[in-house]
Amino acid sequence: MQRVKNNFQSYLILGTSEKRQEQIGVLLHDLNLEISPNSPDLFIIETTKLSPTGNKTSISIDEIRNLKKHIFQKPVSFPFKIVIIKDAYNLTHQAQNAILKILEEPPRHAIIILEAENEFQLLPTILSRVVKIKSTLYYAKTTENSFIEKSTLDNLMSLQKIDKPLNYLDEQIIILYNKLLKSTETGDVKTQKKISFSIAICVNSKKMITANVNPKFVFANLFLSFHKTS
Repeated sequence: MQRVKNNFQSYLILGTSEKRQEQIGVLLHDLNLEISPNSPDLFIIETTKLSPTGNKTSISIDEIRNLKKHIFQKPVSFPFKIVIIKDAYNLTHQAQNAILKILEEPPRHAIIILEAENEFQLLPTILSRVVKIKSTLYYAKTTENSFIEKSTLDNLMSLQKIDKPLNYLDEQIIILYNKLLKSTETGDVKTQKKISFSIAICVNSKKMITANVNPKFVFANLFLSFHKTS
C-alpha cells in the first residue's frame, strides 16, 4: 500500500473496490485519524440503488448539495469531518462540478476521500485538486497483458474461468488506461483510438453486468466487439 505524508487535503484512491477499502484504512492510519464507522463526523456517499432490481444508477447533484450542508458544519466529536465518496466515477457531470467547488475551497476541518477505478473517470479539474493514491493492485496490473493482446483461443478459454467479472473488468480498465497514458507519450494516434475504444467496451460491459445481464454473454459480446474493430 502507498503511504502518505501527514497533510490534510483531498485524496483520490485508485484501484479495485477491495484494494481501495484497504488503502483508505492505510490513509486514515497515516493521518492518525482512525474514526469510528458510527461517528457523526463520518459522511459516506454511495451510489444510489433502485428497487426492486437494485441496479446501480448514479450519484446526483442533490447528494453533493446535502454533503455541502454537512461538511461546512463544525465536527461533533472528532477533530475533523471525514467524507468518503465511494465509486466517485458514478458522479453525474453536474455532481462532479458541484464537488469541484468544495474541493477548490474545502473547510479546514474536512478531509475528502474519493474512490475510483481510474483517473480518466473524473474531470481533469477534479484530478488537479486531489492527491492521487494508487493501490498495490493498480501498480501491479500496469505491467500485465490485457485480454486484447492474447490469442483468440486464450481469450475464449479464460472467459469461461472468470468468477468475479466486475473485478476482472476493473483490472482490464486499469491495464488499458496505463497503456493509453504510455501511447500519448509516443503520439501513436491509431493505438490511442484502439485503446480508448477498448476501455469504452469494458465500461459498457460493467454496466451490462450491473444490470443483471449474464456475464458470459457480456464477455462474449466484449470479445466480439473488440475483434470486429481490430
